[in-house]
Amino acid sequence: MAVQLIRTIQIVHPFESASEAEFLKEFFRFLGCLVYDRPSPEAWNVESLSQSDAVIFLNYPMESQYGFSSGSICVYLSFDFSAQNSEVYVWKTLEGTTLVSNETHSKATLESQILEHLISKIWKDFVLDAKCIQKVRELYLANNLYPLLQYKRAFRVLRMGEAIDANIGISKITPEHVIVEMLRAFWYVYAVLRNKQHLSAQETLPEGNNEDGRSVYGVYACVNAGRCLRQVCLALRYLPDDNLDCIAAVEKEGLSPEEVRFTVCSAQTLIEQLKILLAKDKSFLAAYLLAASISKTSRDLEFAAREYYSYILAQTHPSDIYYAFIQYELGNYYEKIGGNISAAVQYFKQALDQDDNCYQAQYKVSCYDARAGRYQEAEIGFMRVTEILFCGRDSDTTANWEQLSLKRTQYAFKSYIWLAKIAYNYYRSTAMVTEWVSKAFQAAKMYQASWLLRRSIDFAGEPDQEESSAQKPQEATLKSGTMEWATLQGYHRHSEPMHVLWLVLYSWVDGVIQDEYLQTLVKRELKAFETSAGE
Repeated sequence: MAVQLIRTIQIVHPFESASEAEFLKEFFRFLGCLVYDRPSPEAWNVESLSQSDAVIFLNYPMESQYGFSSGSICVYLSFDFSAQNSEVYVWKTLEGTTLVSNETHSKATLESQILEHLISKIWKDFVLDAKCIQKVRELYLANNLYPLLQYKRAFRVLRMGEAIDANIGISKITPEHVIVEMLRAFWYVYAVLRNKQHLSAQETLPEGNNEDGRSVYGVYACVNAGRCLRQVCLALRYLPDDNLDCIAAVEKEGLSPEEVRFTVCSAQTLIEQLKILLAKDKSFLAAYLLAASISKTSRDLEFAAREYYSYILAQTHPSDIYYAFIQYELGNYYEKIGGNISAAVQYFKQALDQDDNCYQAQYKVSCYDARAGRYQEAEIGFMRVTEILFCGRDSDTTANWEQLSLKRTQYAFKSYIWLAKIAYNYYRSTAMVTEWVSKAFQAAKMYQASWLLRRSIDFAGEPDQEESSAQKPQEATLKSGTMEWATLQGYHRHSEPMHVLWLVLYSWVDGVIQDEYLQTLVKRELKAFETSAGE
């Protein structure tokens, strides 16, 4: 009897371990696993966990194992991105009933050891897949994919409705050095995996033979890297002149970004490569989600996305922890591509009914409540979004903001802007408007600081603060296997997404709010941004 592939993973962790959980989640999602991130309160019941193929219990006391008898593979792990005594990183795991402690002096080594251990535990019954995933791990870490994947989500700021409502016309990214390095990293990983997984145009689909040397995870990671490369290209104001050089063993010559976007990583090419994966395992649902995501980037294929989402929904049971997310994605399709707002709202509400912690669905439902004049329902909904984001913690506490990813921080910003709109249009309260815009300003500052991402990046060789502040972002260089925070932060502080956040806030303080202190803060940030951008 064939052993079922690992398709779903839950990461159960304290709210304070968000940076470590985000690191694990990003890697396993890159492989094609559907990962459910569960920040849990101090008191929780293991029986509340839903069925999944593997469960990672992260940073909980390991003296007593949790009795989770669902048949899932359970891994007990403890690690912290903060070094002990600023010199040693310690991580612990259970081997049987024995607590094993490990030490390393490098954050990069810590990341590698943690992933290597989890792969060996979760895929212990899948020799070919485990070997392939370990190779993906090496590529993933050597090419800085974690911070690049995290930062790619910042591009969403340019398309958010709050910026469109404020008539902010910044919709594209300038291909500065960090962005070119992002393109090069995604291209390199795609090219290497395409070679190793035999995904060139000359390869044929396997006919009922799973023993073809390919791994579904390797194929998925390859196509995912191609999808990321394509998404970055589509977000650029113009394509850079630099060739995306690759090693001679993979590609004899470098390709221009234009060639990569329109030929090598065309939407149709990536979909055809996914068909190789589905020929091996039609039940690998993440492949359909990836196919939908790719299809939405092509005018020729965008309507096919609905079929992929509908198929996944039909193959998923309402009790599955991913059912709500798929409904949310289908709602997004109807809203942005299908042109059926009533269907979109219906799916958003169904997602929220299925999982009341789905903050994306709650945000969407609240937006439509506000637009329909249901201000009180919308107000309660947006406050619920922030409650979910902070897991019920105090949003005025900096330590709690530091647990939010860029994506979650953006949702906090968006929710506060909507609460300001409600205060302005419904309550007619200048004091309430000022309060919510002040919270949005705090969210923008935390987005700028990006604490969660910062804790997850190797600090090796970080320049002195005075030196890095004088260095222009485009002069910084990324090193293989490490992403210096000064490099990414230098770019981030002067990027288009940050510019959009400051302009959204400026649209409120320039005439709407009469609070001089808040006006001064926002105008100072915008002036500093525009001054540094012009240097």
